[in-house]
Amino acid sequence: MTVFFERCKNLNYTNNISKDSIKYDWVINENQGQFFYTFNTKKQKLIAMSGCHTFKDGMRLVFRAAQLPNEDSFKGLSKYHFNSIPWREHIPLQINWGKSLDIHNFYVTTHTLTERHIGKTDKTAKSLLLLANYGIVSYLRTELVYNTYQTVWKLNEQKYQDSKNGKILSAI
Repeated sequence: MTVFFERCKNLNYTNNISKDSIKYDWVINENQGQFFYTFNTKKQKLIAMSGCHTFKDGMRLVFRAAQLPNEDSFKGLSKYHFNSIPWREHIPLQINWGKSLDIHNFYVTTHTLTERHIGKTDKTAKSLLLLANYGIVSYLRTELVYNTYQTVWKLNEQKYQDSKNGKILSAI
């Protein structure tokens, strides 16, 4: 993970530069959470990671998500945000982790679009606005989450699975 953290530091992914910055111990030891990783076996390196932890009446997904640029084998565009490794690969695993804890509500949070905390986060927030058009997520509110204003989205698990399985969703 050290090399991954160093790459994140060079890319100015400030929430992903160390175990402390990803709140590793807090996620694992205090919040029934877990981290998930994507490893490129050909290049022998970690290329993406994200965590999940208990949150409100459910689980917060893709917490501290980061993906190194130009490392994913997925090529092309995806209107369902599947060009993001954490969104495409980690969310199903995180949902299964939550269900193993008898959790059935799943949330994603993003920094508010006006805050400009991290450039990549802005892209994710805009992607979630588009996903809301397909009912994959629902905007709940913007609120202070652990001392940072966040936009809170609820994941519609069935629509997420349908989009992942290739079902064409109609905009709502």
